[in-house]
Amino acid sequence: MKTLLLPGINPETIEWISELAEKLELDKSKNHIHRYTFWSNNTIDPDLSNEASYLPREKYDLVIGKSFGSLVAMQAHLEKRIHCDRAILLGIPIKSFKKRSIAQDALSLLQNDKTFVIQQNNDKFGTVDEFGENKPVNLLTIEGEDHLYIDYELYIDQVGRWLHRVS
Repeated sequence: MKTLLLPGINPETIEWISELAEKLELDKSKNHIHRYTFWSNNTIDPDLSNEASYLPREKYDLVIGKSFGSLVAMQAHLEKRIHCDRAILLGIPIKSFKKRSIAQDALSLLQNDKTFVIQQNNDKFGTVDEFGENKPVNLLTIEGEDHLYIDYELYIDQVGRWLHRVS
C-alpha cells in the first residue's frame, strides 16, 4: 500500500508517525514521510499552501496526517495536489483553522467516507464538539487532552479494521 505520511509541526513527530505505520503493518518500502520546508529553514513560517505545493504529485493508497499534517492533507486535497484512496487524520487542530486560513471547502475531506478521523475528546487544539457541522463521517473519539495520540491501544484496532473494510 503506497502511503504518504504527514507528521505534525515538530520534526519529533516523524518517529511517532513511523511507529503508527509500523503498528498498522504498512509496508515500509512504500511509505513516504514528508519533511516540511520550514524544518530546515527556521526563518520560514509553517504555511499550508506552501507545504502542500511540495508534496509529490502522486496517487496514494493512503495518506496519514497528524495535527499540522492533517491540515496539509486537507489543503492538498482541496488544491487537488494529492489523490488518495483513503486518509487517516489524527488530532486535527480545529482551533488553528482561522490562523492557518483553512478554507471551509478543505473540510470536505472530513465528510468523505474514505476518511477516518481520530480526535481526543478534549484535545487542547480542538475538541470533538468544535467540529460543529463539520463533524467527520468516520470519527473515533478517544479519551485525552494532550494532543499526543501515543496511546495506540485506544485506536489501532479500529483503524486496522477500517483499513481492511474499505480496501
